[in-house]
Amino acid sequence: TNPVARIQEEREFLRWIAGHVMPFPDAYRTIKEANLGLVALSEADAEIVESGPNQCAIA
Repeated sequence: TNPVARIQEEREFLRWIAGHVMPFPDAYRTIKEANLGLVALSEADAEIVESGPNQCAIA
């Protein structure tokens, strides 16, 4: 089983999460700005920024 699933204390779990968060991908800021409507991306640019790894779910 996953040892992280056995963590019972919230503080310990949050400390584990904070220690294992990956840095945001280079395109993260552009994606966030586009999602907020602050920048407009062409279809080609949107495809480029969305083609990277999906590492932002937990952050």
